[in-house]
Amino acid sequence: MTHISCGLPQRGQVPVTALQLRTPAKRALLLFSGLIVDVVSLFPLETEVLLPSFVGARAAATHPCLDASGKTTCTCSASGTESLSATISETKHTLEVVCKTSTMTYAPDGLKGTNVCVASTQKLTACKDCKISNQCKDINKVLSGTANVKWQPETPVSGDTSRSLTIPKNNFPYVDQAFKVGCLESSGGDTVKCTVTVKVEARKTTNENNTVTCAYGKESNETPEAITLTPANNSLTLLCGKDAEVLPQNYEVSFCPNEDAEKDVSTSCSSDYKTILPDYVGSWWKTDVEKGAFTLEVPKDKFPEAPAKIRVGCRTTADVKRGNINDEPELKSSICNVDVTIEGTGPQSASASPVSSTSIVSVLLGLVGSGMLASRA
Repeated sequence: MTHISCGLPQRGQVPVTALQLRTPAKRALLLFSGLIVDVVSLFPLETEVLLPSFVGARAAATHPCLDASGKTTCTCSASGTESLSATISETKHTLEVVCKTSTMTYAPDGLKGTNVCVASTQKLTACKDCKISNQCKDINKVLSGTANVKWQPETPVSGDTSRSLTIPKNNFPYVDQAFKVGCLESSGGDTVKCTVTVKVEARKTTNENNTVTCAYGKESNETPEAITLTPANNSLTLLCGKDAEVLPQNYEVSFCPNEDAEKDVSTSCSSDYKTILPDYVGSWWKTDVEKGAFTLEVPKDKFPEAPAKIRVGCRTTADVKRGNINDEPELKSSICNVDVTIEGTGPQSASASPVSSTSIVSVLLGLVGSGMLASRA
């Protein structure tokens, strides 16, 4: 006979019925439920419940910076003090800042011109009107080319006023940059309501017609650029820029091999050009100091018989804290690596074939001599 208890279950016990005990699967489920009750009972009710980190992150980001259609929009709310972050890049080249209430003002300087706060600014009120020169920066001074970028007033769908900044693709810098902007509560004194730390991502390294234009942002050089030199296309140019140097530093004397993909061209190299280019002379390299350009030209009649490979490149020498514009967050540069294949002029396939054929014939003759082929026949 099955006895069913009608009393309250003890700690770690779950009330059951005769029907529930009829299948092994249900019995196992009940045992597991009892185990869960035991584990939970070890903790007092006032114990803090730990949630996955992404739950807290989502809850904290009430007004995050959102990306859509090539634009990043950062919205500052009226409650609390928020610290937001945004990235402007070649694919997301517009930043929009929205101060939600009419009593908020934009910083610095109302975001009406070209000024931004330097990234090292600890509190936005220190650069609100750019009276302290070292707290503000003209955004155009950290961009490349002839830039004429400035803040523009916008009216978002929400009806709030906003400010936007758009950087043309040709004006993105060669190293990562950063700055700060935000919103201040102007009623009853200036109170920081929102600070947006903005990273301006450097452009990508480009390779066009054997001319490599190097950039040095963290994401600028995901893989080495590849160039092949032939007698018909016998030169390459590295555009390192004014605030950069060519690598290896003794590039006219030594080259870096590129067999090891884990080592970039900043590794010390001492390979002799003459081991791969018997007629090599240092004058094959030409330098344009004004542009920071380095050109290697292999004379058409001096190509080696066997193909050769070298690795060259560039590294920025600019102070990444230039003008204190990007003290925060920490911005890392990358090495611009270029793998160069110098085409060989020798009849490689023809020279390899006789050796292979001779080897095969020798093996066959050996097999015939030993009687192995005859026995199998």
